[in-house]
Amino acid sequence: MEAKRKVFDIAESITNDGMTEREKIKAVHDWIIDHTSYDIVNYENNSIPEDSYNITGVMLKGVAVCSGYARTFDYFMFVLGIEHEHVTGLVDSPKGGRGGHAWNRVLLDNTWYYIDCTWDDKPLWAGESLRYRYYLISYEEMSKKIMKRRNFYKNILRKKYRLYCIDFFMV
Repeated sequence: MEAKRKVFDIAESITNDGMTEREKIKAVHDWIIDHTSYDIVNYENNSIPEDSYNITGVMLKGVAVCSGYARTFDYFMFVLGIEHEHVTGLVDSPKGGRGGHAWNRVLLDNTWYYIDCTWDDKPLWAGESLRYRYYLISYEEMSKKIMKRRNFYKNILRKKYRLYCIDFFMV
């Protein structure tokens, strides 16, 4: 309940009636990214607490996994009266294999646009900033980016595997 109240307070402080829906969406996107860190330690240890999967993680603790980012963005859109959907699917995992992922889409000018605050957050496994790569993009763009990300993870895993083999044989 406290986390939901905080969404109302933050929404009021980062948006105003003179802003367009597009400006409000950007304000929320940026606020979530600026105030949340991916719960990488618990992710890597397979010990993700329930709070990291929902708005409590973002709003009260400042840590979350994709579901927490997406649910928080979803609730902000509800509060602001912007048509939106919470989207889930399978994507390639940096650990290898495929895993569940959550993101959002919003309706602007009768067109659905995708937003992924998790993948736009500060890089988790990459060495570059991805801040607006998954911001207000079409279904086609999202699909292409997911495929590129899939190839990126395959390359990272290959590199890690090669490094592991080198380290193993050097010991």
